[in-house]
This record gives sequence, structure tokens and C-alpha cells, in this order.
Amino acid sequence: MTVRWGVRRDDTEPKYAETIGFNRRSENIYLRISDGLGILANRQSENWGRDGFKGNIKIGQDKLFDYWNETSSPTEEDIYTNYYAGNEALWRPKLQEYRKVVNFETPTLKKLLVALYPVLDSLVDGDYILNVCDMLPTTGEGTYFYQYSGLEKVKDSSTIEMPLFQGASSMDAAFPLYLIPTQSEALTNMTSSNQDGLNGIGITLGFRGFDNYLIDGHHKAKRAFQQHQTFPCISICSLGGGIRNVDFREISDFPVNMNYYLSTISDYRFLDYPTTEDIVMTYDYFYEFLELPLAEQAIDLELELVKGQSQEEMLRIIQGLFYSHNVSEYLKLEHMIRFDYPFPVIHRRYYGLLTNWLAINGVQEILLQFLIDKLSDDDQLNQFIAERIVEIGTL
Repeated sequence: MTVRWGVRRDDTEPKYAETIGFNRRSENIYLRISDGLGILANRQSENWGRDGFKGNIKIGQDKLFDYWNETSSPTEEDIYTNYYAGNEALWRPKLQEYRKVVNFETPTLKKLLVALYPVLDSLVDGDYILNVCDMLPTTGEGTYFYQYSGLEKVKDSSTIEMPLFQGASSMDAAFPLYLIPTQSEALTNMTSSNQDGLNGIGITLGFRGFDNYLIDGHHKAKRAFQQHQTFPCISICSLGGGIRNVDFREISDFPVNMNYYLSTISDYRFLDYPTTEDIVMTYDYFYEFLELPLAEQAIDLELELVKGQSQEEMLRIIQGLFYSHNVSEYLKLEHMIRFDYPFPVIHRRYYGLLTNWLAINGVQEILLQFLIDKLSDDDQLNQFIAERIVEIGTL
């Protein structure tokens, strides 16, 4: 097998793309794979609608999972838990070196690439995009990644099409965010206690849309969900017919000091994980505001708030300010939310996200006052705030 790497020469992304990918932990690395085994392959793929497609992924003759994508909306089909790489024994030798590298050290991107060789060798020849990103161990509906709506309809024949999200929006730049398991829940629940202390970076296969199929790391993804955290993964996504404007080079030329980093949300805890609808709202906020100078952003936002906003619009503003890390404007909202938007969903989103900024001056006082004044009878929210204050605050 030959693996060559490169980065794009042109930058066609909008100015706010880096913020849209608030879970990104590395640059996009483009790979060109040739003369591989090609056993982890896209089989029986066919057109779906105008530009969509559906099919399944196999290792040799063993089915891994089915997928479906309609390009008019950022969605993937729910996969079926009875498939796990056909036979787990096929994966163990391929992942042995990778697990050794990621579990006991913080490797460079070059070390990760080299450790991934046995997995990359399983792919069909072609161009791929690879990056490290913080994924959410949830569905696009915000629930645990094994708890899909309508899960009781899952059949071994895998004939049911069940999109995670079917909303109309301006979202046209979906990015890897949600994990879909390819291992049975029963096997994932057989977690060894010695796994908790391991670092771990999962491996996912992505298509177009928010969803990536988790190939390795189910135990750690489960642990991340229990802790309300994100789970870092290497996302490998096929580019189909190839990529232009990339100068491919030998892996030996890959910079030894090129590393991955923390994303905006790496250390965050989520009372409620963002859904696909939340991400679409956030994207719309970015589209409206983030190309404006900060002074103009503040003026435009103030004018919008003076008019009064619907609950949905206020959620859009809360999430837009939070994921763009606009702390000053976010904190200014608190008085309005306290007196004008006494809605449970607004409180959960605003104060739940605010706990991630406890180290910022004044935030602990706001959250303490929220609890003292008993503004919410949501026990889950109140407990989450109290636990975060004890964990991170200065009490």
C-alpha cells in the first residue's frame, strides 16, 4: 500500500468556517491511498433522489453497516446494532498498534497516521480527508448514541430508512459531529474497569453530513456520555472522485511537529448535547453575524433583542454567542433571560452552557444567584449547576 498526504492550496471556506467546525482539533489532512487491500469497501451503492446515495459497507463478505444520505439535508440513516465489522477478530490485529499509541501517550499527527496504516490499508484506493475532532456520543436528537427514536423497528434485514434529521434550513456545510455505533450495545456494556484511565482517540468513517460511524472506541464513547463530555476521534471520510488543488507528498515528508490541539468544546460539559436543529440555528447565526466587525455585531444584536424574540430565536442567539465564544454579549443576556424568558428550555440551554465558563469572572456569582433565587424547579438543571460549581468554582 502507498499513502501520500497533502493540504489544499486554496481556501474556499467562508470566514466563519473555523467557528462552524467548533469541534475541530486539527487541520484537514488529505490522503491518497493506492495498492491497498480494499476490503473495507463501499458495496451496492446506488443513487437516491437527485444527488443522494445509499448502500452498505463491508469487510470482505461481512457487512459492517448500511447507510443512506440525501444531500438536500445533512442526514445519515440510522445503522443497525447487529453489525460489527462482521467479525471483531478482523479488527483486533489492525488496531493493536494504534491502540498502543493513543492509550499511553499523546501522539503527534504523524504517529497517528503511521499507527493507522493497517486500517488505511483496508480502504479502497482513492482520496480521503482525515482530521481529529471532538465528537458527541449522541444521536442528532441529543440522546445516547444507542437510543434512536424508533429503535424497536430495527430489523436484521436492515431495510428501514430512518433519517436522524430531516429539517429544511440553510445548512450546507455539515461537519463530523455525531457518533453512530457499529458495535452492539451488549458488547459495549461489557466495559473493562481498566479502560477508564486510558486516553483514547476513536476511529470513525464519515460520509457527507454530521454523522460518523464509530469503528473503534465504543467503551470510551459510553464513558464520555456518562460524564457529559465530548469524545475525540479521527474522522476518515471518502472523497469519492478525488480532490483538486492538493499537492500529495510522501508520508516521510509529513511534519513531525504538526499536532492536533484542543477544540472550542474539548473541555466542555453538556447538560443537553446540541441536536442537529441546534447546529442549524447556530450556523444561521454565524451566517448573519460573524463576518461583521465586533462593534457592528453588538449593535445589530442589540437591535434584534429590543424587538423581542421568540423562544426559538432566543435559542439561536444563545447558541450563536456561546459557540462563537462571545462571552461579553452572552453575559449581557442574563438579565433579559432572568426576567423576560422564564421558559424551562431557555434556562436549561443558557445556564447549562454557562457552567463551562465558571473560570470567567462573575460567572460563578450568576449561577449561585440563579440557585439561591430558585428560578427553576428543574432538579436536573439545578443539580448540574451545583455539581459544576463544586467541581470548578472557588467555593
